[in-house]
Amino acid sequence: MSLIVSEQTVSEQYEYVSGVDTHAAIHTFALVAAATGALLAQPEFPTSPAVLSQAQSWLQQRVSERATLIVVEGTGSFGAIVTERLQRAELSVVDAARLPAGGRRGIGKNDELDATRIAPAVRGLPLTSLRTPRELSSERARVAMRVLVVAREQMTGERTRTINTLTALVRTVDLGVDAPKPLTARQITMIAAWRDRDEEATTATCRREAVRLARRVRTLDEDLARRRADITELITQDPAAARAVRRRRCRCGQRAHCLVAPRASALRGRDGLAGRDLSDPSLLGQHRAASTQPRR
Repeated sequence: MSLIVSEQTVSEQYEYVSGVDTHAAIHTFALVAAATGALLAQPEFPTSPAVLSQAQSWLQQRVSERATLIVVEGTGSFGAIVTERLQRAELSVVDAARLPAGGRRGIGKNDELDATRIAPAVRGLPLTSLRTPRELSSERARVAMRVLVVAREQMTGERTRTINTLTALVRTVDLGVDAPKPLTARQITMIAAWRDRDEEATTATCRREAVRLARRVRTLDEDLARRRADITELITQDPAAARAVRRRRCRCGQRAHCLVAPRASALRGRDGLAGRDLSDPSLLGQHRAASTQPRR
């Protein structure tokens, strides 16, 4: 005869469970008794740093030294900051369980109701089924990588749009630039160095706009070079940071591959890079300037 040992549930391990419904402006807390599900307190706190410190202090004073599980909705978005603060205080924090939409029928939906539903939803769950969010303190490199890659994509898109606008301008107004093909870096540098001339008002206005666009392209080139250097340095210091992004086919005609934001599609096996180590710094140089050349 075998002995069946059941898994310990949240209500058996913890005395309190606190649900946190997070939003951009206000977080709603709901403290319930783990054994009965009775609502004990339900305060709201604005999301400013000072008030979030008050929320943490309120929760710690309210539960004292009793075992408490904090269930946060949106630990990777609106609840990221409050999650980090609670983890720093060495409190037990988990992701909110998925709530079926049918449970709201006939009841309605607001922040208070959501917070009170988040906490009881985990009371009967086994401890092994709880999802613990990553500690942001150990994910600094990954966060920095996402910021750098998103910034690079934004600047790359702006650079392409600016060059396209500049190309259209010099092709429609006679400014002394021969542009049957996409503008070269040398031409853009030449335009950026133009000075005001004694010429007709319309031409002078177009020339000043061309200078502004060319100088913006040069500024973006410098910023992109710095971003590439920052990405290379970050991966050199922490190779695991490259796992924060995925790979996709580069838009340039050279079939290169480059680091892109997490929203990009995953690498397909036919690309020939399946299984490649994303932390390889040598892959960073494959993103060439051709990917940002304007349309012909």
